[in-house]
Amino acid sequence: MKQLFLNLVKGMFAGVCLLMAGCSDDDPEITPEFPETFTQTVASGKTCTFEITPNMDWVVSVPTETAEWFWIQDGEQRVYSVRGLADAKTSITICTSDVPEYYDTHTCEVSLTMNNRTEIVARITIELSTLVFNVYTAELDGNGDFQYSTPQTDTDPMYIYGSEPQSSVELTWPDGKGTFMQFMRIESNVDWGIKGWPEWLQALTTTEYEAGKTNDIKLWADLSKLPAQTTTATLTFYDQQKEDATLKSFQVTIPGASTVFTPGFDAEYKFNAAGEYWSSMMNQWVPAEWGMILSKGTIRSGGNAKVYALVEGTSADEVNPSWVTLTMDEWDQSAEAEPIQEQIVEISVTANEGEARTAKILALPASAGVTGADQLLDASTGKLKNDYAKYVVSTISQESASGGEETMLVSIVENTNYGGVALSQITDTSDPYYIEGTSVFRIMITSAMGAYAKFQLPEYVYMAPDMGSAYITLVEDKETYQVSFTLPADLDSIPDGKAVDMFTVYETWMSSPFKIVVEVDVSL
Repeated sequence: MKQLFLNLVKGMFAGVCLLMAGCSDDDPEITPEFPETFTQTVASGKTCTFEITPNMDWVVSVPTETAEWFWIQDGEQRVYSVRGLADAKTSITICTSDVPEYYDTHTCEVSLTMNNRTEIVARITIELSTLVFNVYTAELDGNGDFQYSTPQTDTDPMYIYGSEPQSSVELTWPDGKGTFMQFMRIESNVDWGIKGWPEWLQALTTTEYEAGKTNDIKLWADLSKLPAQTTTATLTFYDQQKEDATLKSFQVTIPGASTVFTPGFDAEYKFNAAGEYWSSMMNQWVPAEWGMILSKGTIRSGGNAKVYALVEGTSADEVNPSWVTLTMDEWDQSAEAEPIQEQIVEISVTANEGEARTAKILALPASAGVTGADQLLDASTGKLKNDYAKYVVSTISQESASGGEETMLVSIVENTNYGGVALSQITDTSDPYYIEGTSVFRIMITSAMGAYAKFQLPEYVYMAPDMGSAYITLVEDKETYQVSFTLPADLDSIPDGKAVDMFTVYETWMSSPFKIVVEVDVSL
């Protein structure tokens, strides 16, 4: 019985061994074969393709954490894993997001899994896009003013900008403008914003701007908040999609109120012996009470500026002579005062009974340190100190008691080629066209052949056009007037061979108008 059991066990063991030997010969063990790792860098929005030939059934995947930037294109489908059978050559296409990336590098590791083993078979990296963010500033001309362009469309700039990007700018105060200013032109391919806007700049209507647009930003100072000393602020331009990403730091410098000093005076103020001021605008002498309105200058300053009159003498100079009066209000020194103030300086003189005389006007900033007239002159020489010569801004001149040359209110600017045109003022009381208390000017034309003349009047007066007699006509021609003579069919119809007409010059605010007599002497 025991022998039978042993034989049975031996038989079973031999069968198992034969069975195992048979399996080893027919089905050898298969090991997954992975390809070398494929690497490539592509621009955003581009694809890359690599091939695999797995020796076992397989799965290719991209990580879910990079799904925003990478995916597998399976026909028309956007997927994150694909499957396949062993021994089939397969192309794998990896797609990338078309959203530009300017700061962070994104890499996708593509994995291949076979028989529960996983290895990285591709590394795809999206290259960084080129970030564009440039700041340009407006160009200045030789006089410190902006250079202007001629806009053709709504998108064209009013100002000419430099061609090189800038990282800083200092505000300027061009002549005729009301504050410190500059302009920035910004080009960017990302949505951007501004931080760090100082209170001494006028507020912006918006601090966020769109990509792809050219934006012109004005830097205009708010004078009510102007700092006393020169100050620099740093503007931070940031990416709206990544606010902690600084696109550019840009420095803006503004001169302090203490540096502002802008005198505004004519080169010369002319007065006649009677103390009347010569108005170039009105082209005549105006009474002293009107002269106070016209004979004036200005001082714009951030401090307690001073103004003085100076007469240069042979042996010594004189400050604030009695015949010159310079009137200026006191500067507001209170805590509530505007940092920048502008004062009007009225200039007048007394009547002159002697020789012609002149004086100089000095305008001094507070930084000059002058608090009284006695500081201007050198104690040893009695002459103006050299340090203050640079503050001379204008000259006052007054005619002698004998008077100066009479100046015409009417000027001939063009006349006919066929005959002479003479202009004179009628002062002879026996002249038939003399009018007591009224200035009368005569335009004499000595030709009957297409005679005409163009004359100009001061800006403050005007004449009614299309006036005249039967033969003399007055026509307004832009800034001038043309007086013409029409030759009659019968010259004998003109009494005494002269055609005469008188025109009244109308006033705007003058107290007394004047007249013009036009004569055409056809007998000459």
